[in-house]
Formats: sequence, C-alpha cells, structure tokens
Amino acid sequence: MSGEDDNYGGFGLPFAVLVIAGWASINLALNFFNSYALRPEEKGGLGFSFPFIYSGCHQIASFIGVNVIFKVKPNLNTLSRAQWKAKWPALLGLSVMMVLNIGCNNASLVYVGLSINQIIKSITPLPTMILSYFSENKRYSWTLVGIVLVQVIGAIVAVPWHEQTQAQTIGIALCFVSMLAAATKPVVAGVLMKDMRESGLTPLVLVWYDSIFSIGWFFLIALCLPNERVGAVAFLHEKTQLGWGLILIGSSMAFVYNIVVFYLTKVTSALTNVVLANVKQVILIVVAAIFVDHISRWWNVMGIVIFFLASFAYSYYTFTNKAPSRTASRTSVTKPSDESTGLVKEKSHA
Repeated sequence: MSGEDDNYGGFGLPFAVLVIAGWASINLALNFFNSYALRPEEKGGLGFSFPFIYSGCHQIASFIGVNVIFKVKPNLNTLSRAQWKAKWPALLGLSVMMVLNIGCNNASLVYVGLSINQIIKSITPLPTMILSYFSENKRYSWTLVGIVLVQVIGAIVAVPWHEQTQAQTIGIALCFVSMLAAATKPVVAGVLMKDMRESGLTPLVLVWYDSIFSIGWFFLIALCLPNERVGAVAFLHEKTQLGWGLILIGSSMAFVYNIVVFYLTKVTSALTNVVLANVKQVILIVVAAIFVDHISRWWNVMGIVIFFLASFAYSYYTFTNKAPSRTASRTSVTKPSDESTGLVKEKSHA
C-alpha cells in the first residue's frame, strides 16, 4: 500500500474523490428533495405534507444502513444486552431528541423555506455551549462566544420575518425546537460515550438505538395526528405512484447517504470535513435563498453574509484551538448531526 493511499484511509485518491463527490451531491439533493416533497402544492411543492410518516420511513432506511455497516464491518458491532440494561433511560431520551430534531426539522419545511430552515438550524452552537457549560462544566473563550453571538445576529437579520409565505411563525417555532433538540442530543450522547470502551456505546451503536426507537416514535406521533393518519392514507390512495415514489426515493437517498458518510469519515481529514461542511452550507443556503425562497431584500442578504463570515470564523477557530482537556480547558462545540448530516457523525461538523 502506497503512502498516498494511507492519506485516504487506505482507499486511494480516486475512491476518496468519488466519496466526496457522492457526499456533496446526495447531501444537497436530499435537502432540496425533502423541501420539495414536503412543501404544499400551493407553495410550489409536491404536497406530501406528512413529515412524521416521511421521517419514519427515513429512519427505517437508516436502521437498514447501520446494519449493513455492521455486516460489512463486524468489529464495529458492539451491541450488548448489558449496555441496554445499564443505559436504557438515557438511550430512550436520546431517541426522543432525535425525533424532535428530525421530525420538527422536516415538519418546518411545510411552513418555511429551505434557506430559513438551514440558517436557524446552523445556530445550534449557542444552546450547545450553554448546555455543555452546565452539564459538563465546559468553559469557552470570549472570542468563541463573540463569534457565535455574531452568527446568531446574522441569522436573525437573514430571516425574512415579513414574508409569511417563506417564514410562517409555526415553521420558525418548529425550526427552533429542532435546533434545541439538535443542541441537546450531543450533550446526552457525550455522557453516554464517556466510558465508550467499556460500554461499547460508540457513535455508530448509538445511531442503531436512535433509529430503531425513532421508527416507533415517528409512527406513534403520526397515528396521533389526524392530518398524518388520515391525510397520508388519502394521499397514497389518490396519488399512489407519486406518494410511494417520494417515500422510496427519499428513503433510498437517505440509505445511500448513510453509507457514503461512513466512508467519508475514513477517507478525509478533520480539516477537509470542516471545509466541505462550510462549502456545502454556502451552496445550500445561497441556492435555496435565490432560486427557491427568492430572498432579495438587502438586509436579509446582508444577514446571510454576516452569518456565513461568522460560520467560517467559528469553524476556523474551533479547528485551530482544539484543547486536549474536556473539562479544564476551553474547547470547541461540535455541531450535531441531523438527517441532513447522515447516519454517522462527520468529524468536526449539522
């Protein structure tokens, strides 16, 4: 094996380029596809406005995906009855955070534009910092706090509060619930993984628990909501091919994306992940803002620019100032993953 191959996890440069291209393409496609599928027809979407059933189907794909990884890489399967008996309350709580994160995120796409959704979800570091300050006794530099506050200010200015078609109140509220759940999830996961070598609760194993419990939560919530319970059945009856097509295409992309993200963590470095995450974020928000949500007012554009500059500063600062100690030193905040970030948490990255 050559030294060049070693730089790409032993897979070689061509495979690494293929994985990166696949990650970027499927990530963007999945985000835009979800927005288009869930958006009501009167807003130019396909009208499958049943986010909890839709999310539940994606979790089935995620569960299949993680089991495929366990089959291909048996050494990664550290599931045991002992870990469930010892940690089941926290594991159930983690799955609730997953449901609130993904469910409310997808539900918000019925009411707000994709760019607004992504901007609000990207200010997750602020509540994560607050939660980790109290739960893990972490401390952060004033520079990092200032960068995060500027990021939040940019996000506030970027949201077109006056445009009810792209920023309905209920949609913004759902985005914030999703964002808070996304901020809480890594804190709970961090506590669970403190004794990872002994318990076997690796990030991939946590995703297995998340997926299997989330499937139940999502479909239980759907049964309790008349719009989901009755509306989805009616939609699938009237537009059978379209409805099942949306579910199968979305779930298939989620499944493939999960596998691609697993290999992305193998063939790229932490720095590469930071750069890729920021480039993807810029493309996603800019394209959605201009071509989908039609955001054109100068102050909203200025807010997006401020938000991007603060986001790049945040990524640069956290990457260059990683401290070895979790408690005594000032550390960075890892942006938690959601459905748009795949099955396996990407290094140094939403």
